[in-house]
Amino acid sequence: MPGLRREEVALLAGVSPDYYQRLEQGRTAQVSDQVFDAVAQALSLSDVETEHLRNLARPRRADAEARTARRASRVVPDEPLVRLLQAMGDAPALLLGARLDNTGEAAGRRPYRAPGRRHA
Repeated sequence: MPGLRREEVALLAGVSPDYYQRLEQGRTAQVSDQVFDAVAQALSLSDVETEHLRNLARPRRADAEARTARRASRVVPDEPLVRLLQAMGDAPALLLGARLDNTGEAAGRRPYRAPGRRHA
């Protein structure tokens, strides 16, 4: 509804103005579906708009869990691969894991620079 103040939306949604302000600012840990539905109804949102509101307000749990799992499960290359990289000497070599994360590199590897650019 155009022209509603924060306090009016909070009243229509059945939450305190302070809680609604924290909700707007993303300072709430978890928001129930009932609160989302009440706010959506107070704002006269469609089903698509309500789902969009939920997606904006809630971090993607699956994405967050996947990032945490990736950080926790850093791939350590097998000893033969480490020896192979060490044997590469000054040749540029990079070992990538299944998720294309850098799991090892040759000691002589230098960052790629576009032609005409100088190495630092």
